[in-house]
Amino acid sequence: MAIFARSGGGKSNLAALFAEQALEQGLQTQVIEPLREYNTPNEPYDVVWVAKGGDLPLVTTNPEPYVKLLERGANMVFTAKVG
Repeated sequence: MAIFARSGGGKSNLAALFAEQALEQGLQTQVIEPLREYNTPNEPYDVVWVAKGGDLPLVTTNPEPYVKLLERGANMVFTAKVG
């Protein structure tokens, strides 16, 4: 799925709503974001945040830990830039 709109058009809010609905339905969910805009807390959802300062660091040289989590059905948010 891709969401397109101008700046301030509600893209992040719409994406968060879709992700939360998928999590509530028990669907495995991954969010990939360039900047930290997805602010749904881990509670009540079981989500692994992958980023500098997150649950797991974002390391592009070794994707194995992320692959293992995905194979186990983990819900993950990948953030490229925090701050």
